[in-house]
Amino acid sequence: MPWEMFAWESIKLAAQAITALMVARLAVRWALSRFKQEKLWERRLSAQVDILVALAEMRRVYGRWIDELETHRSASEEADREHRDRYRAAARKLEEAMPLVQLLLPADTSEILNKLEQGRENLYTGDQYNDYNRQYRLLDNAIAELVQDGRNLLP
Repeated sequence: MPWEMFAWESIKLAAQAITALMVARLAVRWALSRFKQEKLWERRLSAQVDILVALAEMRRVYGRWIDELETHRSASEEADREHRDRYRAAARKLEEAMPLVQLLLPADTSEILNKLEQGRENLYTGDQYNDYNRQYRLLDNAIAELVQDGRNLLP
C-alpha cells in the first residue's frame, strides 16, 4: 500500500510539474510577444512623430516667409539664416526618417510622403508668394493625411 501511494503521489507531482512548466512557457511566450508588439508600436509612433515634427517645422518656416512677403517686411539677415537653417534641419530629419518609415509604417504613409515630395519638386512657377503658399498647403495636406493615417495605424 505505501508503494502504491508513493507511485500515485509521484504521478500527481509529475503532472503538476509538467503543467507548471507548460503554463510558464506559455506565459513567457505571451509576455515576449506582447513586449515585441509594444516595442514595434513605440517605434512606429516614434517614426510618425519624427515625420510630423519635421513637416510641421517646414510648414512653420514657410508660414514665416509668407508673412514676410505679405507684410513687405524682410527679416534680418540673421533671422533669415535661422529660418533657412531650421528648414534644412527639418528636411534633413525627414530624409533620415524615410528608411524607417518604409520599414515600419504601411505603404500608405510612404505614398503620402512620396506624393508630397513630387508635389514639392514640380511646384515652382517663379512667383515666390504663390510658390510659398503652395508649399505651405502641400505640407499642411500631408500633415493632415499623416495624422489620419496615424490614427488608423496606432490604437
